[in-house]
Amino acid sequence: PSIRQAAMTMGLKEPAIYTQLVRLERACAGALLIRYTRTHQALTLTPMGKLLLDQADDHFGRAPSSPLEGLPDPLASAVVSLQGPARVRRFVTIAEADSLKHAARILGTHDSTISTQVRMLEAACGGLLLHRRTETATQRLTDLGHLLVEQAMANPKALAAGTVTP
Repeated sequence: PSIRQAAMTMGLKEPAIYTQLVRLERACAGALLIRYTRTHQALTLTPMGKLLLDQADDHFGRAPSSPLEGLPDPLASAVVSLQGPARVRRFVTIAEADSLKHAARILGTHDSTISTQVRMLEAACGGLLLHRRTETATQRLTDLGHLLVEQAMANPKALAAGTVTP
């Protein structure tokens, strides 16, 4: 989902990945990845990038199946986002709390940090996960939020550290 995660997965530094990517793009005379300015959006392949990947797979053989293969949405979208597994794990804790403030205390962080993380997860999932707290009511999960929590609980391997492959 990101250059950073690719580098961590391969045990390399990010500049090495960027250097190789630039070389590949020069050799192919075009962009291979769509890079987003927002950090919570996963990188995606351009049509040329898909073609190169297909050719590489045909030549070298397909990579072993990802542990994320077959995950349902919204969990699949959430897990491949930047820091996805960790954010989903935190969201499960948030979902069990009475409020974002209460979740922040449980997680040992500030409630504005929690709020930002939930918004980033919502962007990855494509919809609201929480009905935000009002003065008189505590937070409630949306249907999408309930679905994400259910899927997370049913797929604990997807949330284990290091399972995300680029």
